[in-house]
Amino acid sequence: LVFKLNRTEKKVVFLLIAAPVAISTLYLSGHTVYLNLISESMGPVHWHADYEVWVCDKKLDLMDPTGFENRVGSPVFHEHNDNRIHAEGVLVKISDASLEEYFEVISGELHEDQLSYPTDSGTISVKNGDLCNGKPGKLQAFLYKTIGNRYHQEKVADFPQYVLSPYSQVPPGDCIII
Repeated sequence: LVFKLNRTEKKVVFLLIAAPVAISTLYLSGHTVYLNLISESMGPVHWHADYEVWVCDKKLDLMDPTGFENRVGSPVFHEHNDNRIHAEGVLVKISDASLEEYFEVISGELHEDQLSYPTDSGTISVKNGDLCNGKPGKLQAFLYKTIGNRYHQEKVADFPQYVLSPYSQVPPGDCIII
């Protein structure tokens, strides 16, 4: 099937293709620049933190990515089945890189007194006072941080609100144990 178009018809077809492409390109470009300007991160970040979640003596493994996605979470805040939190993109607020936000985007929960963590065998939920080896357990978080060539461990007081350190490599990025 061959269509023969006259000059006017060719111009109309060209405009019908070019206009939406130009409009969407201008919108996306403008939105990207605007998002970078209003963000607290002043543009895209690429931060990483290694982490582990333990319940009593058992290390939990986050559910595996499914489908075409190679991540669990959002495009900006996720994990690639590597026990590493990835913050990759524009953070409108720096608090968007908090542990509480991370747990939310992976379909879990993290609060001072309770934790829900999605695994391949279901969501594991615990709260302060649940028995751990016969004794009441308490949810805690510890952080290994690198300063120069030395590292130190510290207990994180308000761990749901803890924001990842701004490093792409680990170390010096954080290692978080919950």
